[in-house]
Parts: sequence; C-alpha cells; structure tokens
Amino acid sequence: IELIEPFTNNTNTSNTNTFNCFTYQYNLCIEDNFDDWEFVDRFINAYCLERGFGYQVYRNDKDPNDHTITRHKSFRCSLGGNYEARKGVNQNVHHLRNSNKTSCEWHCNFKLPKIEQQIRCTTLVDLHNHELNPTQIAHLNARYRQFNENMI
Repeated sequence: IELIEPFTNNTNTSNTNTFNCFTYQYNLCIEDNFDDWEFVDRFINAYCLERGFGYQVYRNDKDPNDHTITRHKSFRCSLGGNYEARKGVNQNVHHLRNSNKTSCEWHCNFKLPKIEQQIRCTTLVDLHNHELNPTQIAHLNARYRQFNENMI
C-alpha cells in the first residue's frame, strides 16, 4: 500500500491512528454518493483492506414493499461488539474459548432514500481501539483470503 500525501480529515471524527495522516487510494466521507449496492460492497472491501482491518455487514434492511431493494446497510469492524456466550445450563459440556471482539467503534451506514436514485454514506465513525495492519490483513482475515493459481 502506497501512502500518497497528507490531508485533513473533515468527517467530524477523530482518530489517533497514525495512518489517518495520509491520503489513501480509497477515502470515505459522510455524504459520499454511490450508484449501486454492488459498488458500495466493493468499495468497503477495498477501503478496509487498504487500511488493515476486517469488516462485517451488520445490518441490511430491505424495502418493506419490494424486498429486492436494499434501503439501508451498515458495516462495522469485525472486532466490534462483545462476545456473548450461549452456554447451556450443564457446566460440564462448556468449552472455554477466547474472543477477538474488542468493542471496536468503527462503523459506517449507507442509505438509499425512496426519493433519491443514489446511495449515500450517512454515518462514519472512524475510531479503532486495536492495531491496524495493512500489510498483513490479507493473510490474517478470512474475508480477504483467496485461492491462488497453484491451488486451483
């Protein structure tokens, strides 16, 4: 990943991450517009990969009258949230495991209003409480792993 030039972040979010002092190839701001949901998905994938963190689709709301139209989509850091065990009553069958969840606050929301034809970024909280690793994320996060030509 090649960092280009310094910039000021005007998204009204603060971030102590040193990577945010430089412009990336993929930049996201509140009120950015997109033509379709497929482009939003590809953009978020590239945006998060470039910055070095995984993401998950947290919310995907369809239009109540036409379920083929997505009206709202939220993405969050894959380390966001808290682990809640779904343990049974029998303590003998429990398997203790660690969780990667760190309650990371990074998330962004996109909306396609009924009266508009473009998808808009409505929220961007650009805060992480964990280390970002742009050089290794493709190997560490399952979302970015792919088969190479030798494997196929």
